Amino acid sequence: MYWSSSISIGLFRDALSRDRFFQLRSNLHVVNNNERSPEDTDVFYKYVKGKPELWGVKVYFLCGKSGLAYDFVIYQGATTELSEQSKMVLGHGAAVVTHLCKRI
Repeated sequence: MYWSSSISIGLFRDALSRDRFFQLRSNLHVVNNNERSPEDTDVFYKYVKGKPELWGVKVYFLCGKSGLAYDFVIYQGATTELSEQSKMVLGHGAAVVTHLCKRI
């Protein structure tokens, strides 16, 4: 996204090439998985059936037409910061949109 010609962000594009970013990202690991206890597992780390990457973090973004994110909500299962009333009336997807649109 930061290197796309249609919505490039100069700060990122000029500081680091796309290929260099992916090279660094693939070689960087900052957590020792052997030292993590089961209680430390992330509630928002989600299995998504049918996706190329089966495990990941589900994040909902409110973005402008420039591509910059103005707000976001991290999916955390039942503890996701959404109004219970809006989830009951509108459903999960519409409740997320309503929550993010409060910023506008």
